Amino acid sequence: MVAVIAGIKTCHEKNVGIMGRIEALKEVTTFEYYFDGALNRFDLETSEGRHLSFEIPEEKTVQDVALFLSKWRFPGTLRADFPPFLQKALDWHPVSWDDLKSLNDWNKKVALSLGECFLDKDGDLTEKEKAELAKILDNLKRVQKVLYDLEDQLVGAQSRLAQIKEKVSQRVEALNACLRECGVLPSCERAFGNSTLIPPHQRRLMSSWYPGEWHLIYRGTRDGMSAEAFHSKADGRGPTVTVISCNGNIFGGIHRCPG
Repeated sequence: MVAVIAGIKTCHEKNVGIMGRIEALKEVTTFEYYFDGALNRFDLETSEGRHLSFEIPEEKTVQDVALFLSKWRFPGTLRADFPPFLQKALDWHPVSWDDLKSLNDWNKKVALSLGECFLDKDGDLTEKEKAELAKILDNLKRVQKVLYDLEDQLVGAQSRLAQIKEKVSQRVEALNACLRECGVLPSCERAFGNSTLIPPHQRRLMSSWYPGEWHLIYRGTRDGMSAEAFHSKADGRGPTVTVISCNGNIFGGIHRCPG
């Protein structure tokens, strides 16, 4: 048998075996990671503190393998530089698990059919024909790598949260060091709702008093210049800080108790 055809048969059989082992799993555990959307969250306890910090939550899911595979999408890329008749014979862009299983089987069937059609009297193929079959073999090997990676992911799934946090922390610290070196200061615009009363240096001072999140709940020009409008927004939201501007002077107070 021509070596490339033998290679296609062997690779196809291995792929079928890996698929079978994956489908035989009763349930699978997967981990997904996100960053908690806050490159605008600042730690301003000291002027030397970090400029940027954010959380990375981990989402662990345990589900039936059939349900997992029904949602799984092929992450790889297959070559499609084939003659027109082969492009029509096979779909080289699998999406789902079923697409991949079907493509794996059809690769073998098409390759064997081509081999039977083009074998010469000495049982050999031309170099051009071998080159086209080698492309099919290459695709089967690409599929095999995806399958091995998927099997490793499902069988040996473990949390990577600690490693991810350590790596991200190192990168963020490097970025913060660059920001400090360049003299880039944290903006408090977001934290104070683009307040028109509090200048930037006073926002930084207030953030040093309380480095958590601030929310602009009442603005006279937006919500109405009346005691009723103020209390409708501020009552029950304590502790609150009230800032007032009068004749160019800024003053205010803090209400520590809710209500």
